[in-house]
Amino acid sequence: FVVLAYVVTLILVAKYGREKIDASFVKIKEGLNSADTTIHNVSTILPEKVINIADEIIKYAFIVVSAVEQGYKNGAILYGDRKVSAMEKLTNMLGVAGINVTEEMTPAMDDAVEAAVLQLPKTHVTAKNKKV
Repeated sequence: FVVLAYVVTLILVAKYGREKIDASFVKIKEGLNSADTTIHNVSTILPEKVINIADEIIKYAFIVVSAVEQGYKNGAILYGDRKVSAMEKLTNMLGVAGINVTEEMTPAMDDAVEAAVLQLPKTHVTAKNKKV
């Protein structure tokens, strides 16, 4: 996994330049810090196992959303398929991490994907100075 992340980073730096990629990683780090704060606040009222699973969902959601967006940008994933692709990839990553995804987890996974999307750099411009 670490090797894959390294290779993806090298490709992104080569394609978009170090400054843009650094800015993207800052956004991702801010999102992860926000998620960590939320988990810390919730941990006082929820059992540790639930917190660990929630932490994993959030962590992997940020990874898969970035991967799906890159797939969309390079044409491998269609615009309308991004959400489904992100949810499938998140389910797969959680499974690899040993977490059996249940139907009750789907709303939390959906929310985590949406939160990760909000942390993406705004790259789709629809009108002058208006980013989507």
